[in-house]
Amino acid sequence: MVGGAGLVYPQGWPCPELTWWITPDFRRQGLAMELSKAVVGFGYDHLEWDAVRTYMNDENIPARRLVEKLGGVFEKRRSFPDGLDRNIYILPQSS
Repeated sequence: MVGGAGLVYPQGWPCPELTWWITPDFRRQGLAMELSKAVVGFGYDHLEWDAVRTYMNDENIPARRLVEKLGGVFEKRRSFPDGLDRNIYILPQSS
């Protein structure tokens, strides 16, 4: 196992989201990008969502960079049940 990605909707959170993780030895190889594109496509193509979103802690710079590379667009800032405020991004459907 080198990592994973999926769509989750934790109870009490404002919306479902794309999430991913890669073990340290396999980071910076493009795996998170590939996984994320596949999951975003699944959200649009198979679940027929009108938007696939993601959010992360402000200090998670690598995640924010990946969202930017995926073409993520800032939607809004929200407070979450864990007491943190986060930016929510909409990820575009791949062409």
